[in-house]
Amino acid sequence: MSVVFDFTDIKDYNIVVCGLGGTGSNLVPFLCQTVAMNNEKNIHITLADGDMIESKNLRNQKFIEKDINKPKAEVLCSRYQRIYPNINLSYYDKYITDTAKLMELLLFRKSYRPLFPVLVGCVDNNATRQLFHKVFYDNNISDILYIDSGNGTDNMEGQIVIGLKRQGKTILSPVADVYPQILEDNDNIENEVGCVAHISEHPQNIATNLYAAITLFSILNNLLFFDKLNKHFYRFNASDGFIQNKDIFID
Repeated sequence: MSVVFDFTDIKDYNIVVCGLGGTGSNLVPFLCQTVAMNNEKNIHITLADGDMIESKNLRNQKFIEKDINKPKAEVLCSRYQRIYPNINLSYYDKYITDTAKLMELLLFRKSYRPLFPVLVGCVDNNATRQLFHKVFYDNNISDILYIDSGNGTDNMEGQIVIGLKRQGKTILSPVADVYPQILEDNDNIENEVGCVAHISEHPQNIATNLYAAITLFSILNNLLFFDKLNKHFYRFNASDGFIQNKDIFID
C-alpha cells in the first residue's frame, strides 16, 4: 500500500543546495521565500557552488549582467539575504571534491540541537552524485533526506529521486540505487569535480530548469509546511507539460 511519511517530529532543518546552475539558481528564490514565511521551524540554508558567473549563464540561470565574474554562491546568498533578512542563509563558494567537506556542511550545528540534514542535488555530473551517494550511506549520518534532480541537455526531460535514511535505516533508495549506471560513469569535467557540471555552449532550455526547480520546491514545501513526504520519484517533460510521480509503497 502507499504511505505518507510523517515529519511532524522534525522542527530543525539544515538544507544544503549543491549546484546553482539552471535548476539550483531557480530553486533558491522559491526556497528562501517559503522559509522566510515559516516561523514554526528553525531552518538553515547553505548554497554551495564553486563556479563563477559567465555571460552564457544569463540565458537560463538566475543571474544578471552585473553578476558576471562573481561567485554564484556568494551572489545568490547576498541577494536573498537582503530580500529576506530573517532567514539563516550562508554560502560555500568552492568546489566540493571530498565527502569530508560535504559532511561538514550537512552536519552544521547552530545551536545545541542537531539540524536534520537535507541535501538537494542540482548537479549534472555523476562524479558528484557518486560523492553524494557515499555520504548518504556514511555511518556518521543516521538521518538524511537526499533529493536529486537531473535533466537532459539535448531534450526537455528530467527526473527527481528522493532518498531517505532514518535512524541508520534506508527507507527510500537514493538516485544511484535507482539508476546504478551513475556509479559506473566516469565524468570528464574540466579542472576538478565540483557541485555543478561543466556547462556546454548549448545550455538546457530554461523551461526544463524551471520544471525541475518547481518540482523540487513542491517537495520541500510539503516537507517544511505540511511535514510530509509521499513520493519516491518524479519524471517530467517540460515540452509536453507532463509530470509523472511514483507513490511510496510498503509491503
